[in-house]
Amino acid sequence: MRRPGGLRLSRRPPAPADRASGSASGGAGHPSRALVIDDPIRWGILGTAGIAESAFLPALRQAGDGVAVSVASRDDARARRWATEHDVARGVAGYEQIVTDPEIEAIYIPLPNGLHAEWTIAALEAGKAVLCEKPLCVTPDETRRVLATADAASVPLWEAFVFPFHQQTERVRDALASGQVGEIREIGSRFHFVLDDPRDIRL
Repeated sequence: MRRPGGLRLSRRPPAPADRASGSASGGAGHPSRALVIDDPIRWGILGTAGIAESAFLPALRQAGDGVAVSVASRDDARARRWATEHDVARGVAGYEQIVTDPEIEAIYIPLPNGLHAEWTIAALEAGKAVLCEKPLCVTPDETRRVLATADAASVPLWEAFVFPFHQQTERVRDALASGQVGEIREIGSRFHFVLDDPRDIRL
């Protein structure tokens, strides 16, 4: 699939057998084997955040239809070191280098929340598809500006919001569809995890 500006998007529906059985690595509803294509989507990463290492890169490699070609940091040495450690082709100093790189087709943004709107807009205006970590924005006005920019640029924009696609959500949908839980009158849920790293910017 091609979007305006020549961006190629890969759609990879799971095989029926995989959806039925799930997989050890991906769980129910996820393909058990990655797809590898000859001309992968070329990704740039803004920042060296831990989630880029722990979540984005493993998912990208498992998907098989994209490759991280560049990572940017405010510190050139850190960017180069991170790129070497994580098998990314190059590390560069400054986020603008990723945004203006003609080789890069899509950009992953795991920056601090207050920088999401600024760099998402910059990437969209440069014609790059964007996957931005949650929250996409921190104010309604930022959200309106980001969405308007995406519409004007006619390029894809995603928020990395896992819960609609999580296995637990899929199982809830299956349970509702089967009728096994009876009539639904109210739904409540909570999500918790331990965050005990004093270096984490969310603390």
